[in-house]
Order: sequence, then structure tokens, then C-alpha cells
Amino acid sequence: MPLRRPDASATWRTDKFTARAKKAMHLAQQEAQRLHQSPLGTQHLLLGLVREGEGVATRVLARYGVELEAVRLAAASTDTSDPGPPLAAAVERAVDRARHEAQELGHKFVGTEHLLLAVLHEDHGMALSLLQSLGVDPEAIAADVLVATSISVTSSATRSQRQGELAPGPKDNVVSCRVDDRAVEAIDALVAAGIRSTRSDAAAWLIRSGIEANREFFEQVYATVGEIRRLREQAQALARQSPSD
Repeated sequence: MPLRRPDASATWRTDKFTARAKKAMHLAQQEAQRLHQSPLGTQHLLLGLVREGEGVATRVLARYGVELEAVRLAAASTDTSDPGPPLAAAVERAVDRARHEAQELGHKFVGTEHLLLAVLHEDHGMALSLLQSLGVDPEAIAADVLVATSISVTSSATRSQRQGELAPGPKDNVVSCRVDDRAVEAIDALVAAGIRSTRSDAAAWLIRSGIEANREFFEQVYATVGEIRRLREQAQALARQSPSD
């Protein structure tokens, strides 16, 4: 079912939204009505995401102590008596950006995680200042969402690396990957026990521990990679020596 836009003159297409994302959007509209605020703002989208209760957005926000009643109280104190075009446009941009976030992450459907990322990246929306008033760092939340939902690698990769060659030397990579509930529980347990300071640190520690625990296996993998490189270089040398047509 399509959802009403802030001006109620048109509808959003939600056919590519997950059931939880659609639920969060409907709850956002309910929260705006509950607070007697119009038009719909990003603070209402945030309320909808918190209230949805099951999606990635809800779980990440809960880890940062973002609770429904606290957000409601903060949203109730926002002045929407004369919002003007920028406020209504903020929701329009957030919904469009959620679609873009899903596409960038290679996801076919828009989920609560994409809506939350969009809200966090909407500079002109009220949700951003609302979170900051609650003492929460929006950038930290966004990073946590990516850790939970996406696979992205940022590095100073060279052309040869993109073609499958592992360039030597130190790397400064940021890797975030989709993990199952068991892995998330392990990561959160390490943080809660004070063994690691952050979820990113805990994930990196688990990876290093896995490599050390399987050192013999990785030595075989590295040896195989070395042999592949040698054979590739040998083939390239032969190709250079062959007479051209």
C-alpha cells in the first residue's frame, strides 16, 4: 500500500520496501499524528524506526540507548509550527536517499537500515539534532549500521589489486560485513565484558584470532597464492617472447 507524502497530495512508492521498512514508515505517520505535528519530518521517521521493534535500525539504536519515550519527548519539543519547504523536503530526500543507500550496498530492497542511514545523512532534518541532544553520535550509529548490514572495503587499492593481485606493504582498510546473529552476539559480548573497546575492535580481534588459530591453513593459502603469481608471471614472460603476428 502506498504511503502519503508530507503534503498528502501524492504517495510514495514502497513496492521495493521490506515489510519492516513499510511498518516503520506507517509508524512514523502515526507518531506525527500523535504529536499533532505536520508535515512529516525526519524526527518522525526516527520515531518510526525506534518503534518498529525488530529491524536492524531498532537494534542499532537500542545499543546506543535511543529509547522511544526519550525520542518522543525530544520530538514533542521541536517547533514545527512553521516548518517551510526545507522540513518537508528533508523527508522526501531521506526516502530517496534510502533507495540510493540500498542500491549502493547492492541490496534489492529498502530496509530499516537504509532508512536510518538516510535519516542520519539528512543534514536539514530534525532527527540529526534530536539525536545529538540525546548525547548520541550520529556518525557512530551510521558506522554501526554499515557493520551490521553491508560489505564495503575502503583502501588505497591499486589497479593491480582490483585485478586480483595482492600488492605488498601495509594497508589501511576499513571492512564492514554482513554477519549472523551468533557473530553479533559474540562481538557484543566482547565489548560488554570489557575485553574489547568497540564493536569494530572486537570484530578485528576475532578476525586476527581466527587467522592465528588457523596459521597452518593460511600458510598453505599463501603458498598457493605465491605459486599462482609465479605461474602467471611465467605465462606473461612466454607471451612477451612469442613472435607477434
